[in-house]
Amino acid sequence: MKLIRSLMDAVSGKNEEKPWTFAPLVPTKAPGPGDEKRAAEQAKQVKLGYSVELVNKGEGVRYTEGLRYVEANVSWANGANVWLNTMRKWTKPDTRDLTPAEYGKILQRICEYLSCDGTSVALIDQTPPLKIEETVVAESVVPRITSWRRLERDGKVIEERPAPANA
Repeated sequence: MKLIRSLMDAVSGKNEEKPWTFAPLVPTKAPGPGDEKRAAEQAKQVKLGYSVELVNKGEGVRYTEGLRYVEANVSWANGANVWLNTMRKWTKPDTRDLTPAEYGKILQRICEYLSCDGTSVALIDQTPPLKIEETVVAESVVPRITSWRRLERDGKVIEERPAPANA
């Protein structure tokens, strides 16, 4: 009732009471400890002409370069787990297979994005191991990627790297 009266008074020009004011519904978020690192990573992405972002409510990660993009599934048990076999092809506009060089570049940039705030990144391969152009990814591409900490296949740890000293 008070709201209706205050609206009527505001329209008619009476100033008996001040009209109601409403607080914003979403409280402003205070910057967290990883926000500066995330902002620096996003600035680097803009400078180099690509983009990495979480999609599907955090269940996937999308790498975009120009008009084409590729997506990989991500799970969040004990850090970020990237499923290697979910990103074999460019999704749009041309759905051709990735080359080993493209796959390595994309995987490196996805791992850098996920680990920039200190999140541990695990790469999940399945049996049989993923092959790109008859090359086993776990043997040829993955060793050149620097930002991952664990390689798993069918729930078993294949390789584990120590955490970096500066983390």
